[in-house]
Amino acid sequence: MKLFKSEKSQPSKTTNRQIRLCQEVQRFVSELVTRKALPPVEIDGVMVTADPLITIARADVSPDMKTAKIYVRHFDAERLPASLIYLETVKSVIRHAMAKQLNMRFTPELSFYEDALVEKERRMDELFSKIDT
Repeated sequence: MKLFKSEKSQPSKTTNRQIRLCQEVQRFVSELVTRKALPPVEIDGVMVTADPLITIARADVSPDMKTAKIYVRHFDAERLPASLIYLETVKSVIRHAMAKQLNMRFTPELSFYEDALVEKERRMDELFSKIDT
């Protein structure tokens, strides 16, 4: 019989600090994109800039606060892959600006992903509408 649970067996809880950091990273990256503070980059021989139709949906920072997954939406789904490539290309610039502006012990390593929640919500609505009929 175990009297005490080991800490490793318990699921990790999101701390208030981690939640605040997620919100701060999301806000900061969103501001950089909307203010067009990111430099233009040449991708496949074409100069690309930050697309104003990008929306930073959310940021998930790991419990050790060393990595951050940033989920991105785009009003034009066809242009999202190019925007993700652009953001991956300029992530060192974003991380450097974040290190200068935000008061953090570690600046998280950034990675960008498509936000699939919108598609999942649309699919759920579609399934629920089929049930109603």
